Amino acid sequence: MDLTIRKLTRELSLLGENTFRRRYAVPALIYDGSVMNAVPAEVAERAFVTSSVDLRGMVAERKDRKTLPPGVETQSALDSVESQVFLVQKRRGGAFANRIGIGRAANADISIPLATVSKYHAYFTVPEDLSLGYVLSDAGSTNGTYVDNQQLHGKESAQVRTGTQILLGPHRFVFFSAQALFERVKSASLASGGRRRRERSEVGGLGRGLR
Repeated sequence: MDLTIRKLTRELSLLGENTFRRRYAVPALIYDGSVMNAVPAEVAERAFVTSSVDLRGMVAERKDRKTLPPGVETQSALDSVESQVFLVQKRRGGAFANRIGIGRAANADISIPLATVSKYHAYFTVPEDLSLGYVLSDAGSTNGTYVDNQQLHGKESAQVRTGTQILLGPHRFVFFSAQALFERVKSASLASGGRRRRERSEVGGLGRGLR
């Protein structure tokens, strides 16, 4: 099932907080668009050429740009309710019980259908003590895995926590704990409710003005 922040806000409204928390008690990656200057030029060019086919509406257009380290530019989609959400969890029947695999293959634990993501690109390892954070490793990908703009070489690993930026080739994701995901969805839900109340108030005011 394709998940977006908008879909999760609807589920939160339908299920209530307690049931929602139980259903989504795992971390998530939120897609934040294509970072064109953080990887080799040939990779970025391939991403640009194929994006209209492969992104499938995953990037929400915005006029502003986030502040990032020098040399890294991105058009951010993170704050949009249309941002794609990928749950960090093991697929039922998936191989490598101690790993949560990421790749463009349909049978990957976290399937990300983007051309510049390898079929089996990277993987998470879940520590026994969750307070230590999940660990991300590259799986010999073609276009590389980066954690907070540092590439993982060979068998290198890196711990990730809420707010960690992850690049799979030229595609940027942000890691959210289950609690942080809930807070992001709740914030979007409250913002949406506020907009609906303002719209109803404006419509009501207009109706009274026409009497």
